[in-house]
Amino acid sequence: MSVTFSPDGKRFLSGSGDNTLRIWDAATGQPIGQPIKGHKEMVLSVVFSPDGTRFLSGSADQTLQLWDAATGQPIGQPITGHESSVSAVAFSPDGRRFLSGSLDNTLQLWDAATGKPIGQPITGHKDAVNSVAFSPDSKRFLSGSANQTLQLWDAATGQPIGQPLKGHEDAVNSVAFSPDGKHILSGSDDQTLRIWDVSPEKLLAVACDRLRYHPLLNQPETLTNDPEFLQVAQRARAACQQQVWKSATSAAPTL
Repeated sequence: MSVTFSPDGKRFLSGSGDNTLRIWDAATGQPIGQPIKGHKEMVLSVVFSPDGTRFLSGSADQTLQLWDAATGQPIGQPITGHESSVSAVAFSPDGRRFLSGSLDNTLQLWDAATGKPIGQPITGHKDAVNSVAFSPDSKRFLSGSANQTLQLWDAATGQPIGQPLKGHEDAVNSVAFSPDGKHILSGSDDQTLRIWDVSPEKLLAVACDRLRYHPLLNQPETLTNDPEFLQVAQRARAACQQQVWKSATSAAPTL
């Protein structure tokens, strides 16, 4: 159901429909040790921690489990919280958190040291979450859903970044960040892959375009007389003028 390489490339890990996991020698393709048992239903997603000392599994039994990569023994009790199958798991590159996506349509951030949830379940998708990924700097994460969309999220707040990304015509089953974090790749049941630009420059351009004629940037004083708010609005307009509108074919609106 899922496979992943260890960070050092010497081992790989598989999760199976027979409810077990196995560690394999990457040089020989031979199993290391016995099948790893613990889940009560099929193992849908697996991932190594960035330092390779642990791995994480997500199962149709609605739980996650941390494991010791050296011994194959479970670390602590099964992690509960989802109300349906755990379909996707990912470690943050800094190793401090991990993320799960579920057929209950939610995501959940977890503390990698304690296995405790960070905040409440993250909602937004209208159908199952099939795939998740962290950005290389651990500041954002990404989800792909059966509702045909992708969503970027702020890893510090759990809040969505922008609107859902639309373009696929069927479920989004796999998502990944580019090594520089500026692009994402998605694979779908519509038999296509898509590359998306999520660089700061692109996100700023989208925001500026949507706010081009909004009072926030053009007449903030009609919204409030708060000096701090007005200063932020002024800085936002200046950023749009310098970074986006100066290169656009149409001029920025005049006050």
